[in-house]
Amino acid sequence: MSPSLQRIITPDDIDVSFEPSQSVGIENEITATVSVTTDDKQAGNGLPIEDTPVAVSYTDDNGADSIDYVAPNGMTTDEKGEVEFTFSVTPGTDFDDIESVVATDDLVFEATDGNDVTTAENSIEFVPDIGDTGTISGTITKVSEDQQLGVQSNLDSPEGVPVYAVDQDDVEDNTETLADGDDLNVTVPAELSDDYSTDFTDVRFSEGDIFRVVTFDENGDAVPRDPRSDYLTTTSANSSNLELVQNESVPGVQIHQTNMDRADDDIEFTFLESGNFTVQQQVTYTNDTEGADDVETQFKNVSTTTAGTTDDLVEIGDTESITYSDIADRFDEERAVPNDTTTATGDFMLLNLPTDQDGTQEYTVIAGQGAAADGEDQFGFANFAGFETDVPVEPNADDTAQQQNVDLSVQEFTPVTDYNYNLDVTVEDGQKFAEAPVDEPVAVEVTATRSEVGSNADPQPATGIDIDLDALNNNIGDFAQTSVTTDAEGVATTTFTGDSPQVGSTNITATFDSGEEVYTTEGNEQATVDIFQDAQITGDVVTDKTPSNNLPDADVTLSVKNETDGLEELATTQAGPGGSFSFTGEDGVRSGLNYTVEATYEDEEGNEGTGFAQLTEIPGGTTNADIVIEDVVAPEGFDIQDGSLQAPANAAPGEEIEVAANITNTAGEEATSSVTFVFDGEEVDSQEVTLGAGETDEVSFDITVPDVEDGEYEHGIETDVDAASATLNVTTDDDDNESSTADDYRVDGEFTDQSVFDAVKDWRSGAIDEFVVFDVIDGFRNN
Repeated sequence: MSPSLQRIITPDDIDVSFEPSQSVGIENEITATVSVTTDDKQAGNGLPIEDTPVAVSYTDDNGADSIDYVAPNGMTTDEKGEVEFTFSVTPGTDFDDIESVVATDDLVFEATDGNDVTTAENSIEFVPDIGDTGTISGTITKVSEDQQLGVQSNLDSPEGVPVYAVDQDDVEDNTETLADGDDLNVTVPAELSDDYSTDFTDVRFSEGDIFRVVTFDENGDAVPRDPRSDYLTTTSANSSNLELVQNESVPGVQIHQTNMDRADDDIEFTFLESGNFTVQQQVTYTNDTEGADDVETQFKNVSTTTAGTTDDLVEIGDTESITYSDIADRFDEERAVPNDTTTATGDFMLLNLPTDQDGTQEYTVIAGQGAAADGEDQFGFANFAGFETDVPVEPNADDTAQQQNVDLSVQEFTPVTDYNYNLDVTVEDGQKFAEAPVDEPVAVEVTATRSEVGSNADPQPATGIDIDLDALNNNIGDFAQTSVTTDAEGVATTTFTGDSPQVGSTNITATFDSGEEVYTTEGNEQATVDIFQDAQITGDVVTDKTPSNNLPDADVTLSVKNETDGLEELATTQAGPGGSFSFTGEDGVRSGLNYTVEATYEDEEGNEGTGFAQLTEIPGGTTNADIVIEDVVAPEGFDIQDGSLQAPANAAPGEEIEVAANITNTAGEEATSSVTFVFDGEEVDSQEVTLGAGETDEVSFDITVPDVEDGEYEHGIETDVDAASATLNVTTDDDDNESSTADDYRVDGEFTDQSVFDAVKDWRSGAIDEFVVFDVIDGFRNN
């Protein structure tokens, strides 16, 4: 009987929700409901999986006070795929003695059966009571405008919506009151003819009248602020005589209904962030020409009165900002918790809110301000239902105190936001200038930020935007990518490589098309890359005699002409035995620049001389710069006769070669000196040679070419005062690469004892290496 196949079901996803909140009072409990699902069931993906163990881990660094948990129904999932954990604080002594928040920020749940899926790190905290404080709790609902009427509720319970409380005194400090009859600039706009007029004389509150709040950008253009997220709008004492609605197309607020021709109540605008704000009313202008029916509307500034001063602007300083993040930062180091985010059921709790000495303090509770909902959408105030003002808070310790419950509504909306973009190009670790030889890539980085038009907020990274790059001198190289996309930090990178015979400098510029405007880097927003060819300067330091004699050990200095036509020293060296010297790219040599090479020499009689070689816009490759020094005497010694060096041009590693040269003793008496063979800058062999005064003799070396990689190597002969060299092209003999393998020793397709005998014999003769012998022996054993 064959065994039956059983479908293996393992966890694929895990999630957690917290009730009533992730932040509660010190004596309260937090219930975490963990849900585990699988994609392995035939019925579909994301289905609950039961009987799966769930483990809990977290760091508890709270001293004597600890965070503990229980799993009332066990630590395996039920038929719903869920398991509950209840967390609470166990005090070291007594709850009244706890003065600091007891918290953990790395709480993780793991389904340990199969795939070991884990949640992200979560935080929970238990906040001690600090005396005369109170609590506000409630529920946030989301208005869903796309629900089908009669089929389902148009309200959802959103998770993760920010909710916070602001002291009513701070709210009133940021509030501007607009009254019917306030000053209004009703001057007919210059672009309209004298035939237009308006029946507006000052601010009026009539049905259909529209108001908005704006800031002004650097060009003086008005930037409308959104009443769903940027400011609060209320009527005085929540008047029943005056009803407002949000006008999303303006955006602004509109008078929906009044119980009189011109309402006598006030409209209050509370600004949440810092900035300079202006309230405007829409004014209608009519063409009075007979038979004409032209009507034009424009928003005109309202002059409000603050502290006895009439002004169009309402200025809110940085320290007066009351956004969610500002309040969270302000109380970050305190035990008051005036901010929270909603749970999966939309619940929130604001703890330890300070109260006045008389026992009551009023707050404004705000939900959703500035929070992302989905994609580019945000949560906003649902037609003024996203906030509530004048919420009284009483001390929790009072026997008669009532905990306030505030229910608010938010809605998703797509903000209409204009941004200004800034681009900045840098090269090689944030520099504005880099130089590189042809074929060497240069790192190019573009940093993009964006600022909301009319906002004082700091610029933010412009993520995910496509930027085009261009080299203004496009003849000297290319980008790896000419179009790049910014990452989460607003940064995009590529490389620029010089790949043309032409060299020189180019500015790197970046361009972004927002759809509304094209932004291009200018001036110091660009970066410069200078491309050059590899170059070197070589030469000999010699006397002015005919024939000239080399001056070994002369001091040689390389200088480059800078932008001010001055000389900047780059490197120094000492001439070799033959008076030769060399400067390379490592010394600062590159094509296209002007150099001066200076040599100084002091002979054995104490005579000192100096010589120069001036080079203009040197090309790539090698530039010769022999330097002649007058009125000095070359040292006497063993001189290598010009043109006498005999050296092969090609050889293989291990090959025997002969190198020889004619050596002349230029001294006035017999002398003995070392003559050395040099390969690739290293002394390989030397011999002592004795020559009479003026005598010339051939000196030769029999050399085995070292085991080096294929390539060109300098080799030659040196004496105490001279040197001569040639280029040796070392190439491995192709015959050496045709080595035998174990298969060559098979007999009728098999490895036999004769195979082993033959392989060992060839190894002893050097025809094969030991690894072939090992392979033959292994093959024989496996037979």
